[in-house]
Amino acid sequence: MSINISYNENNITLKELILIALNKHSPVKVTNEKGESVYVVSKDDYEAMEETFYLLKDPQNSSRILNSLSEKSVSFDSIKDLKNEAGL
Repeated sequence: MSINISYNENNITLKELILIALNKHSPVKVTNEKGESVYVVSKDDYEAMEETFYLLKDPQNSSRILNSLSEKSVSFDSIKDLKNEAGL
């Protein structure tokens, strides 16, 4: 699950992006006007992803993990709604 934000959308600040990633425990995908993207993710969530990647190397673990995952997408009508949801 990730949160998608346009780079120039409502002049959102880096501080706000970091707080959203920390509060929602979800990667924040930031896309510029050229369509290029980066993700803002908390250190704890990044380390959890690294551990998951390591565990996926084992075929038995891989099968169990992949069977338990489902992709979700979150969307908000506005940056204001997103900030409210993140407690900003």
